[in-house]
Parts: sequence; structure tokens; C-alpha cells
Amino acid sequence: MALAAACASSQARPEGAAAAPEAGVAPAQGAQATVQPRRVRADRTTITQEEIAQNGQASATLYDFVIARHNDWLRSTGGGRMTQSVGNMDASAGPVSSASRAVSVTVYIDGIRFGVNPEALRNIPLRTVALARRLSPSEAQAKYGSDNDAGTIEVWTSLDRVR
Repeated sequence: MALAAACASSQARPEGAAAAPEAGVAPAQGAQATVQPRRVRADRTTITQEEIAQNGQASATLYDFVIARHNDWLRSTGGGRMTQSVGNMDASAGPVSSASRAVSVTVYIDGIRFGVNPEALRNIPLRTVALARRLSPSEAQAKYGSDNDAGTIEVWTSLDRVR
């Protein structure tokens, strides 16, 4: 402790210069401290009624809103349309039989399966949405079953039904 004090006092300052304020010390009387507003990061996995009220005027359906504000929900990295090879693998000869199937985001409304691809969002009027969430593949499989390989978009028409 004494060493730190000695080092601090040994630093040269120009004649008449004030010491730098210590961290945590309030500004001098009459001086105003400026506090920067805390920037809240938007949750990219959720659409709320507030977000719809603020930004949904140009969108008639949930699909239009997602395209305009959350289009990453529909991309392959966000769980959009992907192709997955299905078949038995033989270590020496490669795939024994192979079929290709499209893996796409599924859509659930109030916990009930509504569509097997994001196009189903075109049939959901934006005014009926209380909450929409994008679940990752692992979250979707845990909640709705293993056939949700690309994730899920959950739509809730009432906050009382959210689970």
C-alpha cells in the first residue's frame, strides 16, 4: 500500500495542475455528469406485441413482418430450408442407400402444429399475434419432437396460452 502511494506521489505534474479524479468520485459541485442511456439489445428470437405495434404497420401477415424484421428466422443458418441426406452409412463403401429430403422450419400456433415450412406464416394475420418465438433445432426437438430438425417458429395468439 505504501509503495502504491509513493509511486503515485512521485509522478510529475505541471505546476498548478489538479490531480485526475479518482474512479467512483462524484463530480465537483456545479459540474454535470452525463450518463449515457443503456442500450438494450433486441432479442432476435422473439417478436412481442410491442414490437408489432411499433413496426408492423406495413405488414398484413406474420410472414411479411418476419421478412421485414427477422428474416434470419428463414435462412438456413437460422433454420431455413436445408437439404439433408438420409440413409444407411457403410464405413467402407459410403452411403448404402440415400434419399434426400428437405428439412424446414415448422410452425406451431398455440402449441399445435400448423405448417411444415415458413410459408405457413402467410396464413397468420399479424393482428392475431401476441407473441412469436424462434426456437433453435435443439429447443424445438426437446419441446415438440425429433422431427423439428431445422427449428420451429412458435406463434401465440394469447399470452395466457404461452408455455
